[in-house]
Amino acid sequence: MPTFISTPSGNIDADRVQGALPDRKFRSAWKLDVSRNVIEVDMVVARDLFRDKVRAAASQETRGRVLEDFLDAVLDDDQPALAQLKTRRNGARLLPSRQEVEDATTPEALAALWEEDKLGSNPFTS
Repeated sequence: MPTFISTPSGNIDADRVQGALPDRKFRSAWKLDVSRNVIEVDMVVARDLFRDKVRAAASQETRGRVLEDFLDAVLDDDQPALAQLKTRRNGARLLPSRQEVEDATTPEALAALWEEDKLGSNPFTS
């Protein structure tokens, strides 16, 4: 009975695949290079996956800790803290559109762009 590897482009017979499988954190971006029978990461899809996770984390971060910090800064009339919060929010919000994301050529390069101080723990590392 054959074993299949599930990818976004369909199931692939595992006996056809040569070499090691890529990192599973970008599994949604796997594709089969039929000329070499190798599963690789489609970087266009990986970038979209990365951007989606950044947006979700930035949104979650804004609703959570940043909101609490914002309220504390407003109540204390702490202008430097408000400026720092604005910088942190803008940095997280702008990360998906930064050129570095488009320039990343490997999943590892994408994962290295995650800013834990603004987005929380990196879902692409373990």
